[in-house]
Amino acid sequence: MMGIKHREAKLFYNIRLEDIVPDDHILRLWSKKIDFSFIRPLTKPYYSHTSQSSIDPVVLFENDAYRLLV
Repeated sequence: MMGIKHREAKLFYNIRLEDIVPDDHILRLWSKKIDFSFIRPLTKPYYSHTSQSSIDPVVLFENDAYRLLV
């Protein structure tokens, strides 16, 4: 009897962004050249210490800066 393989989409994929994003991508170059860690102390008063974790403010700042410049 011939079997038939039914393909189903996986619920989870094992993907790393480090493997997909090229080494010469502008955000990688920025992170090597510019230290954005000064943003965390500036934004700390605006975050609650009792709620869930948020998106890293450095990541938000980098994304907004990237959108403005590109």
